[in-house]
Amino acid sequence: LQTRAWVLQERMLSRRILHFCHHELVWECDTHVTCECSPQRSGPRHRNIRQTFFEDTSQLDRAEWWAETVALYSRMSLTIEHDRPNAISALAMIASKQWGMTYISGLWKEQLPGCLLWYMTIPG
Repeated sequence: LQTRAWVLQERMLSRRILHFCHHELVWECDTHVTCECSPQRSGPRHRNIRQTFFEDTSQLDRAEWWAETVALYSRMSLTIEHDRPNAISALAMIASKQWGMTYISGLWKEQLPGCLLWYMTIPG
C-alpha cells in the first residue's frame, strides 16, 4: 500500500491518519502519534511529510523539497500510468496556494532558471 501514489498524496494532505498495522492501530496527526499498545504514552510527532509540505520555508528549501517529492512520487505506482502528471499537479496546486508561487507545467515560475538546470544520470 505504501508504494501507491495516492497513499503518498493522502499522507501529505490529510490532517489525521489512522494506520492499520499488523497488531494494532496507530493514530497520527500534525502534533502527536499514539498507538493501541500504549495510548497513555502519546508523544510529540517528529516532523512528518505534511508538516514539511506546509511549513514556511525559503524558496530554495521549497525547490529542494519539491524535487525530492517529485522523485519519490515518480517511483510510486499508479493504476493508469499516464495519470501521473495530473496526479502530481494536484499537489502542486495546493503547494502553489500555500507558498504563493505559480506552477507551470511541472516548474515553478519564481524558480524557473534553477528549475531548468536539471540533468539525467545514466546507470552503469
